[in-house]
Amino acid sequence: MRRKILLGVSVLFLFSALTGGCGSSNKGTPATVATVLDNAVCTNCHATTLDTVTGKNIVSEWNGSPHAIGPQLVACQDCHGPGSLHWGVGPIPFPNPDAAGVCSVECHRNSPAADLQPSAAHFPNLTPAIQASPVIWDNMSTAAYVSSQSTNKCRNCHNPHDNTLSNHGDWAASAHAATKDAPWIHYDFKARDVCNRCHTTTGYVKYLTTGDTKAWASANSSDKTKEVLRCDGCHQDYSWKRRTAQNAPGGVQLPYGTYSSVLPSPAVGVLPFDKLANNGTSTVVVDAGDSDLCINCHSGTNSGKGIGTAPASILTGSFAAVNSHYFGAAGTLYALNGYEYQTHESYFKPIVASPPYPNPNGSPGFEHYQIGVGAAYTGATRGPCVGCHMYPANLPQNANSSPVNGSHGLRPVTQTPSGSGPRGIIGGTITGFPAFNPVCGTCHTAGFNPDDAPDIALGGAADINTLKAQYASRLAALEAALNTKGIYYNPDVYPYFFDASGNQFTAWPNKGTLGAAFNLNMLTREPGGYVHNHWYTALLIYDSLDFLDDGQLNGSYTNSTIFPTGRALSGPLY
Repeated sequence: MRRKILLGVSVLFLFSALTGGCGSSNKGTPATVATVLDNAVCTNCHATTLDTVTGKNIVSEWNGSPHAIGPQLVACQDCHGPGSLHWGVGPIPFPNPDAAGVCSVECHRNSPAADLQPSAAHFPNLTPAIQASPVIWDNMSTAAYVSSQSTNKCRNCHNPHDNTLSNHGDWAASAHAATKDAPWIHYDFKARDVCNRCHTTTGYVKYLTTGDTKAWASANSSDKTKEVLRCDGCHQDYSWKRRTAQNAPGGVQLPYGTYSSVLPSPAVGVLPFDKLANNGTSTVVVDAGDSDLCINCHSGTNSGKGIGTAPASILTGSFAAVNSHYFGAAGTLYALNGYEYQTHESYFKPIVASPPYPNPNGSPGFEHYQIGVGAAYTGATRGPCVGCHMYPANLPQNANSSPVNGSHGLRPVTQTPSGSGPRGIIGGTITGFPAFNPVCGTCHTAGFNPDDAPDIALGGAADINTLKAQYASRLAALEAALNTKGIYYNPDVYPYFFDASGNQFTAWPNKGTLGAAFNLNMLTREPGGYVHNHWYTALLIYDSLDFLDDGQLNGSYTNSTIFPTGRALSGPLY
């Protein structure tokens, strides 16, 4: 069997010196040079050895991997050390080559072959100036796949015996791996309480396993590395078994209170409503399978209810006091996080429980939150986030399965932004709809009419762009209405709302106006709101506009283009 020995000669001599008389396959004979045995010696003895992580035979895994197939052939002893130091005479030199630095240092980082070297994104750009700096702040270093907590832990993301890449490329192209993006580098998140639980892998795993949200590093420490969301954030190991994300009995607990619901209890044998319980400070969302992993971080940190229950002093503070945070998709999906001017039930889509498409469980009519939960909604245990964003629909249902064919790029559509920042995303053009056939097209076909008429019939990017353009127009109208009150929105500059002189706006006339600003910012930073829950988001915008035009909720706001039927929301897109 052909093999390419990658360990340096100096390493071999070092082991000879350290092991003395044990450095030979002949007991009692002092060794001067460690002998590399035929690879068959390893594979014959380990023919039935199983990988303790995947449960698969390690020889079979290796035989099917690039290590065995090439073009760079790597045998057992290239990683684990010369066989004569192990076979019958003592411990294997490198029982864990990963921890010993063989994978990253001896092999890949020092490989003369460019295609074997890890991408630059694996390691932070720590210049001498950054290393010497007493502080860590915006853009002082890029985040990286490898941080202080994952050095010599390649196995967090890679199977050492079968190193065939599967979803790594998709993940690397996603926002979870964007090493220069603000969610990973804007602050030294590892040193910030609460923030670290979503903005670092280490903090996220700590939160899932213990509920602890405290910082795991001190401010301005010598550790200048910053983390993205690595594979081991959502997966326990390279078997790709997903982590358990529930942090409350029966579901995920969100850090804010929401509006009460008086929906009837669901019938036995059907899916429960999305919300198990809520109070002034927290809400429990029902277990959504693998999507619990997403809901923990993509629900926002504040809801509009907090404005209603806050003391009057909130009207003299900046918007920072009520900021909803960003990409709160689960909050809109479950109709939890807006500032609501009317009863909570008035934001639900009308329920029609008549054949041939009865609403399956007395839910609030808009049913995207059931995707990936029931067999009738393209899934069983994936939940809505994974069910849509990790198309195609044939993702394995077993939580212990490798997610082959799944898209870790997480983009149901492809898009060309119209500019930078949130406005660029909102105003961009969708150029492709790769998730349509495996996911959306399951329900949204011509003639599909689950609970009202007419429903959305989608067929491609043109149809989804119509919805997107409508969403953008409605948000633009809300921004313009706030301008007439002397309140100016800049989504690129914190805390986002300013007066005519450019100062932070702190003279909110009433909670309804502050609530309108809250809805504008929350939905602008939730660019998929028109898909996640187009009914809820449209009504939040309409009521905000209706309140701003005369300080009352009286249906007085009219706009034949963006709200042709007023709050009723009937029309070809609904």
